[in-house]
Amino acid sequence: MLLCALTAAIGCSSVTTQSRTPSETLPIDAVVVNPIDLRIADMQAWDRYEKTRDIIAVLETHKGLDVIAPWEFDRIRAAEQPADYLKQTNLVPRTAKQGIAAERLVVLESVVEDESADRAAEVAFKGQRRRHRSYNSRIHVRVRLVHPSSNRVLLERTQTAVEDRFAQVSDFDTRPTIRRTLRAAVSALVSKAIQQGVIAPAAPALRFGTSLNLRENPSVVFDHRGKGPTLRKTLQAKEPIVREAAMFTRMRYLVPDLTSIDFRLFLSLPAGLLVTGTPPAPLRAGDVITHVDETPTQWRFQWIRALRRMKQAPLLRIDRDGKSMMVTLPGS
Repeated sequence: MLLCALTAAIGCSSVTTQSRTPSETLPIDAVVVNPIDLRIADMQAWDRYEKTRDIIAVLETHKGLDVIAPWEFDRIRAAEQPADYLKQTNLVPRTAKQGIAAERLVVLESVVEDESADRAAEVAFKGQRRRHRSYNSRIHVRVRLVHPSSNRVLLERTQTAVEDRFAQVSDFDTRPTIRRTLRAAVSALVSKAIQQGVIAPAAPALRFGTSLNLRENPSVVFDHRGKGPTLRKTLQAKEPIVREAAMFTRMRYLVPDLTSIDFRLFLSLPAGLLVTGTPPAPLRAGDVITHVDETPTQWRFQWIRALRRMKQAPLLRIDRDGKSMMVTLPGS
């Protein structure tokens, strides 16, 4: 506790874990990301989208695991137990069309909340001792892996980040703290599940597209639909210079090394995967892949998931200099 207090200015974290290891290792093709339970005031649909992309970015680092995003299946009601994903959603019919069996799916559930109940007391206490008004911002993240087919919770993890925040800044940005904590919790959970033999990544190997260099278009965040207006519509009321700055900041959250040139480029392109480098014919650098066999493809995880299960070279819909055309992806 003393060390945590001394390092509050730069942040500290406490971690607890629980595990329910099954008797046999489960071969898993894909991790389904359930919608994040985001219990933080004033969070919008695009904030949840950004946090979901953080989770997906972590899952993409684990070879042999595909990802299914929460916007790729529909829910009748929230799952109260793991088996509800089989009955209260259209997850299984959707994944069956992609060649993924129900027993080879696990669902990642997550809760993110900000504890601020004792904020006023901490501000008063620290103000007396340090002569500045601040408080500890506590971000709690709880994640767990569940297996719907066996109706089991496989593994759970809780992680808390504590940072010293100044009371004068009423609208402080918690996104960096949430991002670090959420990514760390998900990474540790999935890594432990694999290391302990709870699950084994078992998605098919890639046969096509392994030599392609692709970039995701981060501008899709502006048109992501949830409850309420999209981010693009919300920003329309801003002054042009303020709107552009806000758009650049949001895109840099998803692509930290984004340059101003890339920013302009992605705003001018349709949603999809930008081909870079020296791709094999008939693709060219600058093409944007928008569909794989007529299935919309905006993110790299969708691209990989589709190509893993292709028995022959897929047909791609691309945008080239503003014109839509169909090409066949050659084998690697």
